[in-house]
This record gives sequence, structure tokens and C-alpha cells, in this order.
Amino acid sequence: MFQRTVWLSEREDCWQEETKTMLTSHLWLCVLCVVPVCSFIDVKCPRKDPPPGVVVISPGSRLVLTCSGHVWVDGAKVVLNGSNINKRRPAPVRDTTTKKAAAETGVSLEPDRHTASPLTVQPASASTTTMGGSDWEDKEMESDEEEGSRVTRGFKLTPQWKRTEQLVQKGDTNRGKVTFLGHGAALTLESVRLTDAGNYTCHHRGREAFAVEVVVADPPEKPSLSCYKKSPESKIQCEWRPLKPIAKVPSCYLLLSKGETHNFHQVPCSFSSQRSLCWCDLEHNQSELRTTHSAFLCVTSITGNDTSNAIKFTPLNFMKPDPPSDVTAHQEERQEKMIKVTWNLPPTWKHQCNCYDIIYEIRYRPATSVNDQVSMIRSKTSYVITNVLSGVDYLIQLRIREADDGHWSDWSSPVHARSWTAEVVDLTTPMVHLQTLADYPDGSENDSYS
Repeated sequence: MFQRTVWLSEREDCWQEETKTMLTSHLWLCVLCVVPVCSFIDVKCPRKDPPPGVVVISPGSRLVLTCSGHVWVDGAKVVLNGSNINKRRPAPVRDTTTKKAAAETGVSLEPDRHTASPLTVQPASASTTTMGGSDWEDKEMESDEEEGSRVTRGFKLTPQWKRTEQLVQKGDTNRGKVTFLGHGAALTLESVRLTDAGNYTCHHRGREAFAVEVVVADPPEKPSLSCYKKSPESKIQCEWRPLKPIAKVPSCYLLLSKGETHNFHQVPCSFSSQRSLCWCDLEHNQSELRTTHSAFLCVTSITGNDTSNAIKFTPLNFMKPDPPSDVTAHQEERQEKMIKVTWNLPPTWKHQCNCYDIIYEIRYRPATSVNDQVSMIRSKTSYVITNVLSGVDYLIQLRIREADDGHWSDWSSPVHARSWTAEVVDLTTPMVHLQTLADYPDGSENDSYS
């Protein structure tokens, strides 16, 4: 009996382990089933390449420029395509300087023999390609000439750097910490600021040896996309308004798919610098009013690129009209408890037909009160309030929506109206007037002058 009990116990333990294994397998299958399909969607938002001869960096980066055409940002080498290197083929920088700098740093100052696309560089904490620029020494150029001509010859041979036609000098407070490496063959800006942007040129023996445009700007912020539809038959409008100033005008476009296919196509958008707004219009399609749409916004410029989070919407479900327009309110003659209110559909409500069931809400309150009264109105553009207080100023607002789809509009701007009240007659005045008439029996004050 004891052995049978032990056998049953072991069998029960085995059955529990098998059950746990099966449950675990089913749970993993469930997890795989509920992973959103959109997580596997490859939405491409390529960065916009800078023009030839332009390098884009973020504030705080360390920038090194060399007369031979090298550009280093935070230790990473940037190879420019089409940059102005030795445009007029001036005499090369003195060989002893080049060879000495190369020996000290392991970096050649000779122009590259290959070209590549221009790059946008942002600050990096570490890089696989580094340079030992800190080992370079700032020494005056050696010369075998006599003492009298040494200054003149040194001035001619030492490269000079200019920013927007102004000479860059060591310790220039307008540009933070500026140093020259390799006898002036390289210019270093230790921590680039927004004010350091400009055209940098290296001049050697009176000629321009190298030129590059430096753009200093933060990459664009992550966009936040919002879309809306103002009437059943209007276009879908999507937009993004940056929270920070835009340094370089970006290009923006919508990545849109309809239904469950996840086949995204590009919809061009526009960006207004004056309004600081990116917006896109999607044409109205009657057959897609209840079709699920998925959308991303891509924002790209030479300073960087980013995409918004995905949003999903059904055109009719996210419809939000503008508030009613032309709202007026006035008192009703000899009706102390009534104010009549009239309004029109919003101008953006397309095709004023009876195809849709429109409802309104009106709210009103005395100007000195905070408690609103609300009434619902269906398919009319006028309403008489019948429970106001006599002779009291009221604030009145309206909003609109389609009865079955979408959301309420915002409230209209408040209008003021004062309920009607009868004039109060002062009975003492006629009595005084009658006493004055008694002094003139013939009824005319001016008869004595006739």
C-alpha cells in the first residue's frame, strides 16, 4: 500500500511538470500572436545629405580642420565630397611641418586620394577612428634664412585661417578655445558654439588652400503628429508644430498605409518657416471613411532626421468640426425670461446637406456666475432660451458634432446678451408737471407772447 501511494505521488508530480511545460508553450505562442505587426514595419526616413563642402555638427563638438582638407569631429574623420581643396593649387605646406605632424599624430596632412558623400556629425562619446591632435605642438616655423628675413618668410609660410573673411587667431574669445596645431596647418575649436558657424578657409602663401562651410545646429526634435477631419466630406489634415526653433528648414512627408496591408507610401507635406508648421493634406475618399489609416511623419534636413510615433485613425471616428460661426444673441421684446440665439454651420463644414445628423449644445450662464446650464439642439440653427433672469447679462456659447461619428468641436467664443425688462415709470414727475400747467389756464406757456 505504501509503494502504491509513492507511485501515485510520483505520477502526479510528473503530470504537473508536463502540464507546466504545455502551459509554458501555449503562453509563448500567445506572446508571439499578440506582438503588434507594426513593430516589424520598416519605415524609412533617410537623412538629407549636406551640399558638397559642408560639414554639419552639433554644439559642443570638437572640430579640427587641416589645410590639406581633413576634417575631424570628436575624433571621427569626416571625408567631404566636392570640398574646395587646393582649388588654385598653391604651393604645399612645408614638408617638414607635414612630416613632423604626421609623426607626432599618426595622421597625414596630405589630401585624400578618394572622395565620399558629405556627412552630418553629432557629438560622440567614443569613436573607432581617433586622432592624437592633442599631441601637436604650436611652434614657429623653422627657417635657415638670416634673422632679418626670418619674420617675413615665416609670415608667408605659416598658414592662416579665416572665418567669413575675418582672421582667426589663437585665444579668440569670440570663438571659445581656439588652438593651432602643426605650425598652423590645423585649426581646432575645442567646443563648437552656434556662433562658430560660417565659411572657414585656409590660406597659404597668399592663396586659398582649403575651404569648408561649417553648420552648427542641433538635430531636429522628434515630431509629434496629429491628424483631423473637420467634416465628413473634407480633406484629412495632418500637422506637426515644432516646440523649438528650427535652425535649418526641414523636408517633411507622411508615410501612410490604409487597411491592414502595411504598404506605406509617401505623401508630400509642406513646411512654413513663418508659421513654424509642417502640414499635409489627404484627399477625401468616400469609400475609405471607415478604413483604418496608419501614419508616420518623417522630418529630415542636413542637421539630422527623425520620425514620429505611429498613429492610427478612421476618418469618420476622429472627425472634429470647427465651432459654429456667426453666433448672435438678443432679447425678445416684452419677454423677460427669453433670449433668442442664432448661428450658422462652420465654414469648414463642406456641402451643407441633410446627409448627416448634426447636433448642437448650447451653454449659458449669468456673467457673474460660474454655473452653466446646457441644452441640446438637433438640426436647427436657432434656439430660444426660456429660463433667464430678467435684466441680467448672460454669456452664451455653442458647439457642434455629427450625431453618430467623431467628436465635439471646441466651444465658440462667448457672446453677451441681456434679457428684456420693462421700463419703470417715475410717477412723481407727471405730478410736478401738472402743477406747472395749472399756472397757465389756456394750456400754453407761450400765449402771452403772441
